[in-house]
Amino acid sequence: MASNGLADELYELQTENRSLKDTIQALRDELEGMRAHEDEMVQKALAGANDEMNQLKGTANSLRDALERERADKSEAVQSAVAEANDEIIQLKAAIGSMRDQMESLRADYDEKIQSVERDARDESGDLQSMISAMRDELETIRGQ
Repeated sequence: MASNGLADELYELQTENRSLKDTIQALRDELEGMRAHEDEMVQKALAGANDEMNQLKGTANSLRDALERERADKSEAVQSAVAEANDEIIQLKAAIGSMRDQMESLRADYDEKIQSVERDARDESGDLQSMISAMRDELETIRGQ
């Protein structure tokens, strides 16, 4: 019966071997399933990261465009302010020139009036001195009679 014992032992070993092979196959299947699930998770993570990266790129581009528009608007506002200031400077210079011309004209009129008043005063003074002299002469003539 030794052969029967060997046959039983061989049968047990074959059964155990088959069971181990089945376990190995089950573990391989599970490992492959885990790898497939891991690959799927990695792909989902990459897809999510790519989506987020694309959104961030879009946001960055939008912000860059907004910043460039803001810079352009500010530059335009500065240029407009400079142009307005230059126009105002030109107008003020013209007003100052006009006022200077008016002032010089008034000064010339004033100088002319002063000269006229001085001339009139000299003439009147001369007339008065002539009159005084004539009255003295007449007084002398009256006294001398």
